[in-house]
Amino acid sequence: PHKATVRLAQLATLAAQAHREREEYWGFSAARGRVLRVAAAGLWNAAAWLNGEPYEKPSTGTAARVMAGALATSLASAVATLRGETGMHLTLTADVPAEAAAALWRRDREFLARDGLNLAPESAYAPLDLRLAAGAEDLGERVEFLRHAAQLFDAPPALRVDAPFAQEPDPAAWRELLSALLQSGVPRARLSCGGSGRSMRLAARQLRSHLEGFPLFANG
Repeated sequence: PHKATVRLAQLATLAAQAHREREEYWGFSAARGRVLRVAAAGLWNAAAWLNGEPYEKPSTGTAARVMAGALATSLASAVATLRGETGMHLTLTADVPAEAAAALWRRDREFLARDGLNLAPESAYAPLDLRLAAGAEDLGERVEFLRHAAQLFDAPPALRVDAPFAQEPDPAAWRELLSALLQSGVPRARLSCGGSGRSMRLAARQLRSHLEGFPLFANG
């Protein structure tokens, strides 16, 4: 894990160096020029690898969250140091464009194939988001992970919620969900097409029930 965090900091340095060289090539000021988004992809996969779990289908359980949190903290520290030392406008984002995540996966797949690791070509790196799943026993831990990550990223990971857009629930269900999300203190939510109105209401009520049991979340 220590070597992994060091390597991650080195990758952030390479990204900043590439940005500086690109800006200087086009005659822009690297310190007072455009913003470089340092996007973090594959942290769940890296956490799985370090924990001895399947690389291609990483989990988001407790051990994975601890490892991914350590990697994200190291990356945020490296970006902050680079920002202070170089004066460049660097931002750290967990909102990775799908095209970039897929392209990175293809390049890594070719590289890892040399070591006998055959990854599915149709896969891609998933964002650092976590899912609001009705009935999840670790709901509180997921919320706490995202709250902590929000302090590290300029564009933090989101809490993913399945929403039935084909048959939308009544406005009261949306108000209940959005109110619970606002109370949770998680800064970003991402709606995904799927689920049902019943499952969405159940997830919102479970989240609110957890928050009422732990009022610290509401005051954070």
